[in-house]
Amino acid sequence: MGKIILKEKVNFSQQTYLSDVLFKSSNIQLELLCLEKGQEIIPQKVNSQVVILVVSGNGTLTQGTNVYDLKPDLVIIFEGMEPCGIKAREQMVVVRYSVPPP
Repeated sequence: MGKIILKEKVNFSQQTYLSDVLFKSSNIQLELLCLEKGQEIIPQKVNSQVVILVVSGNGTLTQGTNVYDLKPDLVIIFEGMEPCGIKAREQMVVVRYSVPPP
């Protein structure tokens, strides 16, 4: 194990959101998602439990028919069997934990 300094890993692209797998084992995947304003992660269904931690920025998370406002320090936990998508209202950094990894 080691430590990860998130601000050293944050990187943005005007073309598309960026995803960086920070850690992956047979039990868990830790992924850093960096989105510019207006970028989105299209809703997708995964067979994992998912924890979303908003590090900075704000946007929305759509899970099935539910829409949640995302803001810093918010944690959302769900089973992952329903499609889930994220859209940034402003530049946003999110950490997504998936158990087990997709």
